[in-house]
Amino acid sequence: MNTSKTATSRWVLAYALVMLLISVNTAVLGYLAPELLFGESLESARSAAVTHFYATRNLSVAVLGLVALLSRARPLLFAFVLVRLVIDSVDLGFTLQHGLVDAPAPLLIVGWLLFFTLPQLASLWHLREGRLGPGWQFDFEETVLVQAPPAQAWAKLSRHESMPQWVKLGLRWVRVEPDQGAAVGAAGSLRIIRFAGWPPVTERFIEVQKRRYTYAVIQGMPHLQEHLGELQVERQDQGSLVRWSIRFVFDPLHPLSWGAPLFVAGFRHVVRSGLVELKGQLESQKGSPAP
Repeated sequence: MNTSKTATSRWVLAYALVMLLISVNTAVLGYLAPELLFGESLESARSAAVTHFYATRNLSVAVLGLVALLSRARPLLFAFVLVRLVIDSVDLGFTLQHGLVDAPAPLLIVGWLLFFTLPQLASLWHLREGRLGPGWQFDFEETVLVQAPPAQAWAKLSRHESMPQWVKLGLRWVRVEPDQGAAVGAAGSLRIIRFAGWPPVTERFIEVQKRRYTYAVIQGMPHLQEHLGELQVERQDQGSLVRWSIRFVFDPLHPLSWGAPLFVAGFRHVVRSGLVELKGQLESQKGSPAP
C-alpha cells in the first residue's frame, strides 16, 4: 500500500510554507505589536485579550504547519490548509467589519480571494486526491517479528472470533458469518466486529490465501469511502513476520471525517499494541506445531 506521504506538488508545499510564515508573522505581531494589525479599531479595555487570543491562535496553527511541512504527510498538510482556510475566511469578515485595512471592500475581497481562498481550495483539492479516487487517504503498515513458526502464527490469526484475546484496546467481540454462498472465513464471507463506543462494523473478506487475507469495511463507518486491510504471515529466518496494513479513504465532506488524523493515529496504536500482544502470546506458547 502507498503511504500517506504520496507525491505532493511543489506549488502546494510552497504555498503551505507561505501560510506558515504568515501564521508566524501574525502571531509575533499579535503579541509584540498588535497596533500594526488592528490599529486603533479595538476598544482599549478588550484589545489585549483579543490580540493575545489572535496571536495564540496563529501560533498554534504555525506549529501544525511546521509539523506538516517537515513530515510532508498529506493528511497533515490537508489539515493545516483547511484550518488556514477557516481562519482566513473568519478574518476577512472581521477585517471588513472593523475596517482594519484602508482599502475599498470590493478590492479587499478580490485580493483576499486571489491570495487566500482560491489557492487554499486548490491545495485542498490536490491534497484530497488518493490513488483510489477522490478522498482523504491514510495508509499505514505495522509489522512484528515473532519467534514462532508461520503455521502457529497463522493458526492464531485465522481464529477471528478469538481476536479480542490479543487486540485488547477496545475490541469487544468478533463474529464471522457466511454470506452469498461463501463459507465462514472464506472470500466473500463477513466479519462483524464491535469496538467500545461504536456500533458494529461489517467487513467482507476479499481474498483468503495461504497465510494471507484482505478485507474491506462495507457497513458501519459512513464517513469512509474505502477501508482496505491486509494481514499476512511470512517466514522470516527462524520465525515469522506478521504484517498488518490498512488504507483508509475518508469522505472529506462528512462531518465525522474532521477527526480523521486522530482516528487513524488511534487505530494504528490499537493495531501496534495488538501485534505486540500477539507476539508475546505466541512466544510464550510451548510445543509449537511444525510450519
